[in-house]
Amino acid sequence: YGLSPVADPDWDGAGMTRFKETFKRYYPDEEPGEFDAFAYVEAQAFVEGLQRAGPDLGRDALARGLATIDLFDTGVSSSISYTKRSRTAAANSALAVLEIHGTEAHQIGGFDF
Repeated sequence: YGLSPVADPDWDGAGMTRFKETFKRYYPDEEPGEFDAFAYVEAQAFVEGLQRAGPDLGRDALARGLATIDLFDTGVSSSISYTKRSRTAAANSALAVLEIHGTEAHQIGGFDF
């Protein structure tokens, strides 16, 4: 799914500092890169959508939860919006579910909302 560009991992903003601390907790011997920061942003938006979906989680509830995200501040990227206003002919109107194995990623599902 398409989201806003992320900041360079070398940037020292507060959001990037939080990202790097979280990354180092799980990968202490690695340096975070742009893909890692991008994945962090995507995960933040996904978790926000899950929280907004409520306790009766399903595909429709997740789509409704994501559709309420408007100008969500990740601290690492531009604000993210999934509202109808923001996704008219936009790249972020689809959600792809990827399974990652080493250096390969395979789409295993997804839907438009």
